[in-house]
Amino acid sequence: MSTPIARHPESAPVLDIRDLRVDYGSGAGAVHAVRGVDLTLRRSEVLGIAGESGSGKSTLAYAITRLLRPPAQVVDGSVVYHPPGGRSRREEPLDVLSAGPETLRKFRWEEVAIVFQAAMSALNPVLDIRRQLTDTLVAHRPGMSKAARLDRARELLDLVGIDADRLRAFPHQLSGGQRQRVMIAMALALEPEIIIMDEPTTALDVVVQRGIIRRIMELRSRLDCSVIFITHDLSLLLEVADTIAVMYAGKLVELSESESLRRDPRHPYTAGLLSSFPSLRGPRRPLTGIDGSPPDLREALPGCPFHPRCPEVIPACRDQVPALTEVEPRRHVACLRRTPAAVASASAGGGDPELSVGEEDRS
Repeated sequence: MSTPIARHPESAPVLDIRDLRVDYGSGAGAVHAVRGVDLTLRRSEVLGIAGESGSGKSTLAYAITRLLRPPAQVVDGSVVYHPPGGRSRREEPLDVLSAGPETLRKFRWEEVAIVFQAAMSALNPVLDIRRQLTDTLVAHRPGMSKAARLDRARELLDLVGIDADRLRAFPHQLSGGQRQRVMIAMALALEPEIIIMDEPTTALDVVVQRGIIRRIMELRSRLDCSVIFITHDLSLLLEVADTIAVMYAGKLVELSESESLRRDPRHPYTAGLLSSFPSLRGPRRPLTGIDGSPPDLREALPGCPFHPRCPEVIPACRDQVPALTEVEPRRHVACLRRTPAAVASASAGGGDPELSVGEEDRS
């Protein structure tokens, strides 16, 4: 498999994920939640990860930061962090999956931070916002004075657009949008190189969503950090991401620059996601969903995992597992109908019979 190329090929990678596999449980009943994912995050890039619930997006994020809890376990693969230099506290690449407790403790929050979904559940309900913002500083900056920590907490709230007088508030006294912004402020406390945002706008109305997204993009430019933005809302990623990775059944099915994916989705699953939300511009078009349901990840998945739901299925899809293949510069697709050989045959007018959908394939 060729290495995925991000939108900014001149930028060095800060995170390399190779053949990552995560299971829930073991033995015959194990759920294969992440199945051989390869991704590269580059400096100052916003990498979006999209897919339905259960596609493995959040599991991937927790595996990267080693926050998985039993029965989840990483069964194969590697996650390597490459410090970009400058303000980074580390000089050599870090193998995250084999790092010891103390190394991992320093890696988290200082070099990678995560914004969890459902801020009301992630924040401690019995501690005020001041305490929750300064706890990270107490743990990672033991030489920092109490006054300096308080000043930093005020600065963090200002960064995310919240008045400093809310420091004494408890989570239940804040709106949903304010709580989510507090979570972002906590992630920024130590100015990490990578921020992972796991569904940061879930359950928020569109106006609050817009404000949070605008703030995230401002902070990304101001702090020059890399962002992994995870969401089921592909339309949202088209606005904020440089590169988009689409996951289905624990695998990557498409990896592309955002604008290219918007203009010309290559995988039928991606096309289905794009067709499920209305366009604000251009002619009206009917909205269509994706028939069927995601597969049971406890079962063996012969062939392409999407083939039972795919409107373009061919007989080979039932038996052959498509690899994530570079079909053009910075475009990777895992689809038998989009491989270079299939495209070349169609361009030559070969009329490959397997590229036509038979009656049995529509059932």
